[in-house]
Amino acid sequence: MNLHESRKVNQMRPGLNGLKDLKERLPNILRNRKILVVEIEKNIHKPIVMANRAPTKESDWLQVAVDAAELGPWILDFTAEKPKITQTPLGDEMLGFPSNVRTLEEAQALIYPEDQPTISKMLEDIAMGRIDDFNHEYRVQRGNGSIRWINCWGKCIRGSDGKALRLTGVSRDITEMKRLQVDREQFVATLSHDLRNPLAAAKLNLDLILRFPNRIEGKEKLLNKAIANILRADRMIQDLLDGTRLRAGHEYDLSYEDLDFVEILRSLVDELSVRHGDRFKFEVDGDFRGSWATEGLRRAIENLAGNAIKYGSSGSPVTIALSRNVDVVTLSVHNEGDPIPLEDQMGLFEPFKRTKEAERKSKKGWGLGLTIVRGVAEALGGRAEIRSGQKIGTTFSLVFPGKFADVQQRKESIK
Repeated sequence: MNLHESRKVNQMRPGLNGLKDLKERLPNILRNRKILVVEIEKNIHKPIVMANRAPTKESDWLQVAVDAAELGPWILDFTAEKPKITQTPLGDEMLGFPSNVRTLEEAQALIYPEDQPTISKMLEDIAMGRIDDFNHEYRVQRGNGSIRWINCWGKCIRGSDGKALRLTGVSRDITEMKRLQVDREQFVATLSHDLRNPLAAAKLNLDLILRFPNRIEGKEKLLNKAIANILRADRMIQDLLDGTRLRAGHEYDLSYEDLDFVEILRSLVDELSVRHGDRFKFEVDGDFRGSWATEGLRRAIENLAGNAIKYGSSGSPVTIALSRNVDVVTLSVHNEGDPIPLEDQMGLFEPFKRTKEAERKSKKGWGLGLTIVRGVAEALGGRAEIRSGQKIGTTFSLVFPGKFADVQQRKESIK
């Protein structure tokens, strides 16, 4: 880029900073400002190329907004013998229209069968003068068999006699938004179901205690069960809160204690063995007396150990290992079993992400455990790692500096 081009880009920058907001407000603008309709019609056959100059007129800014929002402008002409659609190449690509599809009838044939009656009814109402605005979400089935969700809105332009001349508007691909909406609904349903189980179990145990208050035998056992289930529900809610905070960019909160971390891990391995059976091996190499974020590290190991039991080979050992190289600590959990595919590994630490195999087998989980593991590692000034293969099994590790009380000092030492 030469100096002249660089200056032009700098001239555009203030306006481009506002495009995100403009992208969200564009549907309302399009409904209320006829000038934009005129500009769409004027430029639909010759899109403005903004790379060589800064926008100066309102029509220029419209084109920048349309490009940034990935909108496909279109015109439906009612004056032709057969109503005809004209749109930009982006609109053709978005809808999957072949280049020879230009009549309304041909275009409607590409709309998903279940959505066709609604679209036909809206177009009929526009033609008959009952409505002027078109706004609907529908599916199109593309030539490769894929189905895309499209949000389409526009306004009817009428002649002096009230007859519909054309419908002008824009389309936007909302397939990803629809997928996220479905994921959100499924997550809420899973959340409600998973929380109900421990709370219902706790309520049942407490009801039994209240119903038979004079029975001493078994009361302590019932009370312990109730407490365990309440604590389980509390951990689930805490995972959700922490996962949401980490997703928003906040750092995991840690508190430090001066102690021998080996003793903490031995105690945790004993607890895990009571919960899941005698499958855990503990390996330690080095002296680990110092300042440790005990609660955060316990939580990370509990999540990794739970995953190893859930997804690893049934009955195979799970190894929790603690080692250090000078002042860098590695805390890992290893299990045998099928490896995690590389494409799944890439996003596995992201919130609400799960492997395809876990989804296919309907394994319980919210996809937050590994997000918390990474959050703990990064708050310690370190990182979370994964190694997985057919011959080596799967190992998740937290690599971080040990013994430093100052977080900034931790982060600098791990680089």
